[in-house]
Amino acid sequence: MARFLIHAGGEIIGRSNLETGDPPMGVASGVFMPSDRYRRDKHASCISPLTVTRADGREVGPCIGVDITDLGPDQLGDPLWIDVVGLRSELYEELFPEHLLAHEQRFR
Repeated sequence: MARFLIHAGGEIIGRSNLETGDPPMGVASGVFMPSDRYRRDKHASCISPLTVTRADGREVGPCIGVDITDLGPDQLGDPLWIDVVGLRSELYEELFPEHLLAHEQRFR
């Protein structure tokens, strides 16, 4: 089960584990697993504002924005991707301690 739910207009349009990121930039990213309510023309183009919640319903934020990368037929089998941008450092530390650890180990 994915750790995070992606919403647009009050509907769940997908899920993600946000399994990677860039802690200094406050960016959490991961594979986006769309639900049947997801529409590339509406949700990947930022026409509809997106929000992210934890599995328990608490909103992840504030953040600057949420972006889905979906190249449609040109994606050639690569997974869809989601980025949550501009998370505050305190929230990032709480939600993604594994990202911080990986970042610290990379620069030792």
